[in-house]
Amino acid sequence: MADPKEVTAEVCEAPPGESPPGEAAQSSEATSEAPKDAELSSDSVSLHIYCRDFNKVSGHKIEAWLAKKAEVPLQKVFKMPSWNYAFVTVLQGNEAKFREAVESAQYRSTTITISAGLPRDSNNRRPRADQGEERAAKRQKIKELPPGHLPTLKDLKDRMKGKGKNPGTVIQRSAPLLEYSYETQLSMKGTYVKSAVRSFSKLMEKKCKELNLDPPDWTEFNWARGLGAPLGCACPIDEPIGTPADSLEGYRNKCEFSIGRNEAGEKEVGFVLRVTEDGYG
Repeated sequence: MADPKEVTAEVCEAPPGESPPGEAAQSSEATSEAPKDAELSSDSVSLHIYCRDFNKVSGHKIEAWLAKKAEVPLQKVFKMPSWNYAFVTVLQGNEAKFREAVESAQYRSTTITISAGLPRDSNNRRPRADQGEERAAKRQKIKELPPGHLPTLKDLKDRMKGKGKNPGTVIQRSAPLLEYSYETQLSMKGTYVKSAVRSFSKLMEKKCKELNLDPPDWTEFNWARGLGAPLGCACPIDEPIGTPADSLEGYRNKCEFSIGRNEAGEKEVGFVLRVTEDGYG
């Protein structure tokens, strides 16, 4: 954990109506670049935690909430009161557990999202007019994931949205997972399913509170622990079923199925047929 004095100095709040020291020049636009003093060591990773309701909340409160939620040691938390995001540094071995606990969790009324945070110079301010090209290059650079980082499907979507005038090749746009091994693709899809299930539980809990109803037991974290399910998930989740290695070449799993009745009136499931000028073929 970072030195409490150091953290206090970084996230101290200003009196009402005044901006914290040095914040006036900060861009109000969210960024995934971490300050230079949060630069990573070889065994730690920096994460960009975004939540709309983080705005006007002190760094101390966010740090305490994240520590309780994630149940892993936080190496460093950096946040200014006016930010709706924070930079959190954890050990690489704790990254997966931190993401499982925090990603898609609800803070107040807003869902939290996590992306990779890369170091930058904390003295860097808004660029001058003659720095436009350099700044644009930096924005492009942060879309590239750090070496060894296992991206999520959301990471890839965010990176694609940020390409601007350089949208990438046809292959990158149409098959963004092609550059990763099949095992990595399965892992990414498994993480996506966990996030979806976790989000469903959180939304159910939120809706019950809005209706002044008791949320179902399966929305509680203890329920997941009792079932041996991933943290925050209401049920155990199996890993994605992969295709046998000898069937991978030329394989595509996006197949549509039709469900209906055959000529005999029996229920039947089958592939969608190709439509030709002469009918189905």
